[in-house]
Amino acid sequence: MNIFEAGIISGVPSGAAIGGAICKSHGILGIAGGVFAGMVSGGLVGWLYAVVVIVLLAVIGGIWRRARKLPDPTEADMRAMSHRAIHGVFMGAVFAFIFWILFGWLPALVAAFAIVSVYTFVAVAQSITR
Repeated sequence: MNIFEAGIISGVPSGAAIGGAICKSHGILGIAGGVFAGMVSGGLVGWLYAVVVIVLLAVIGGIWRRARKLPDPTEADMRAMSHRAIHGVFMGAVFAFIFWILFGWLPALVAAFAIVSVYTFVAVAQSITR
């Protein structure tokens, strides 16, 4: 599984649940339409979330490697970073969904990006120190 797949796979069910919850006052057809729209938009948002993860991996990895004067990452380093970042994508989506239910959309957005930032930092650190 790559980072894009992880983003889409975690975004679709989250979007479906959110879309169904938002449209529950419109009856069965409204819920079905909300679930479908949530699945499509959740997949798109999951893909964009994966792009953010990849950009963060590149930025944090580049800064860290240049500061420590290390060579460019190898393919094995990229695989190791991707494996840890995939966990971050799933955890970010889960906690963002929980925060959306409990607190609203803004804390959910903050939680998603905070979690993915921490996981990205850990992924870069793990790939460099191994």
